[in-house]
Amino acid sequence: MDSSIDWAILPSGTETLTFDAPSGGLAAAAWGPKDGVPVLLLPGITGSKEDFSLIGPALGNNGYRAVAVDLAGQFASGDAGPDQDGHWSLDLHTEDALAILRQIGCAHLVGYSYSGIVASNVAVMNPELLRSVVYLSAPPISGDSFRKMRVVGVLSRFVTPRMGSAILRGAIRNGINWLPRKRKEFIKYRLKFTKKQSVDDTMATMMAVPDYEEALATSSLPLRVTAGTGDLWSLKTHRAFADRIGAQFKSYRSGHSPAESTPQEYARDLIDFFHKVDEGKLASETPL
Repeated sequence: MDSSIDWAILPSGTETLTFDAPSGGLAAAAWGPKDGVPVLLLPGITGSKEDFSLIGPALGNNGYRAVAVDLAGQFASGDAGPDQDGHWSLDLHTEDALAILRQIGCAHLVGYSYSGIVASNVAVMNPELLRSVVYLSAPPISGDSFRKMRVVGVLSRFVTPRMGSAILRGAIRNGINWLPRKRKEFIKYRLKFTKKQSVDDTMATMMAVPDYEEALATSSLPLRVTAGTGDLWSLKTHRAFADRIGAQFKSYRSGHSPAESTPQEYARDLIDFFHKVDEGKLASETPL
């Protein structure tokens, strides 16, 4: 990761906007022509639109309309939500994503980490709003996805969502010293605006992932599973998930986010995949 990048500043040429959604106003960043083929980029737990700032401009420069959004309850969308039961639920994030898709048009959807679950829910509920789905280091199993995580998997049955949330927030505050200084500072900064309950709620969803696999495997949507060699889940687990749902699979020499660690390669592969989908060529391709 380039240590000179100031993650608090979006790249030159970025358009900032706010989407009206069921949870409230959602902060977003956009790149590329307004009439370009839409790409919706959804971040993970405690993440934000800035997590895509190294690949968004490349998508925009290749004619796509890339839109990255802060999830309800997190960073600049911290005041959005919760639902009527007082939670930032999977249903709420799904309805928000559907509302954005209805505004930007039929899109390629990239779900990073937790948002891979949101992407699956969208794909099952309203596949007509999607051109394709790309999973970026997303939970590769249903049920308690923590049980297959490296190292912590054996302890997952003893961890509640609230405990998992506390561990994650504590790790962000105290345990990310290997990251470049500016990246670390930004991650800590945005956590100040993220609602604690929203992290608890998304953790709960990560520990009770609905089983979408049969519905995804029998859908006509082009699917792609991507992950880093140092991800939270092993490449074997990600590849098995891709096989079960009939998706292409690609790995990268990176950690949890190839979009941050290997952005040029990741953007290039996304653009190639999207082009094939948009040109109707994917069906004749052999999965990677």
